Amino acid sequence: MYGKYKDQGFVVLGFPSGDFGDQEYDDHEKILKFAQEKYKITFPLFEKSHVKEDPLFQWLVKQKGGFFNDQMKWNFTKFLIGRNGQVIKRFAPSTKPEKIGKEVKKQL
Repeated sequence: MYGKYKDQGFVVLGFPSGDFGDQEYDDHEKILKFAQEKYKITFPLFEKSHVKEDPLFQWLVKQKGGFFNDQMKWNFTKFLIGRNGQVIKRFAPSTKPEKIGKEVKKQL
């Protein structure tokens, strides 16, 4: 989806975290290589962090909580943020990126 819409201003940012079962590598280069090889990502991938403690994710969850007791439940939770910086929608970790396409198109 990133490749399809990036020229229209769509950006995907990845935030690896070991907060959910500690399944991420500690080394950023290993994380990046794994994500590029397994998932073919081309979007920016940040350093491994603790999203449960990160102020950005605390803010995101407050904006669009609603399920999982307003916490981050698992990796691959997705937030769609509009050009104005407002959180539009939160998607469950199991939501496939293709299912978000309609929402993304509305914002472009």
